[in-house]
Amino acid sequence: MIDEVPLSNIAPSPVRAATEPMTALSDAPNSLENIIAAIDRTMANQPVLIASHPVGTQSAPITQGKVSAQGKYIVFSLADSRYAVPINQVIEVGEPQRITPVPNMPEWVLGVTNLRGDIISVVDCGAFLNLHEKIAVEVSSMCVVRNQKRNLITSLMVDRIEGMLNLMEEIMPLPESSLEDRIVPYLQGVYEHGGQLLNILNLEGLLSSMELTA
Repeated sequence: MIDEVPLSNIAPSPVRAATEPMTALSDAPNSLENIIAAIDRTMANQPVLIASHPVGTQSAPITQGKVSAQGKYIVFSLADSRYAVPINQVIEVGEPQRITPVPNMPEWVLGVTNLRGDIISVVDCGAFLNLHEKIAVEVSSMCVVRNQKRNLITSLMVDRIEGMLNLMEEIMPLPESSLEDRIVPYLQGVYEHGGQLLNILNLEGLLSSMELTA
């Protein structure tokens, strides 16, 4: 079962002006409140899909067998599908920062950005996974994540940040379906919830891929 956490039920930090730099999760003692506040700002005037079904709605398993992936997750959308990444690997979320293009890079590398003095890569997550040709940066969201094994930080550009949820039960492995071959190595499992698929992204696998670390 997915235990959804309505953002309104968790007291966020005071809302700041959109131009104020966001606080990194790793830099603040009240990091959960900070990321919830950032999600709240990012989702302004956007529909909240993960709150569209009653709390406690049963999640239907796709196949037999289970994978341990319990805990809090950030949910985002890419090309009309929903993906989730562990919150402990997310540094911050929000609107895109200024991106400086870098020549002679793959099309899915949008460039680099300055994150409080650190220059980090900006990756079009949907283009990397062959989900779309190129993201519209001006209407997209960023999800800054950390590769814990290599201690590298990358900004993933996604269509929209949708919220946070608790995964209370073990997830099911990938179904034998028409999933794109490009996506499968980077997925840990799938949930069917409220008639929609929620893809659990293997973030370490994605960030450790030869193409992203080359």
